[in-house]
Amino acid sequence: MIERSLLLDLYAAFHKSGQVVDRACAGTGIEPEDFAFVSIVGGREPVTPTAISREFGLSLSTVLFRATRNVELGFVERVGQLLAPDRESVQSFWVVIAGVLIPQPRARHH
Repeated sequence: MIERSLLLDLYAAFHKSGQVVDRACAGTGIEPEDFAFVSIVGGREPVTPTAISREFGLSLSTVLFRATRNVELGFVERVGQLLAPDRESVQSFWVVIAGVLIPQPRARHH
């Protein structure tokens, strides 16, 4: 039997779980990446992009892109502003779930 490494097992699990999420989101009107972002926000709202970035190990630019995209799609809303220490510039904002029905993917069993 060929010995497998933990790293290879993690990669395989990552790849297979991505396929499950892709299939679950197909035809629902929400992309897998958007569903993940909206789920993150929904479980922590109100939450700042910086907090999401730190907790999930995502770059802040990726989180800001996802926030902007999901605001445009109507899934989340930007609320409030956090001022920088100089109190003259906006440092961040919170995101919350928008008051819309968000498509809920369901895992399909074979």
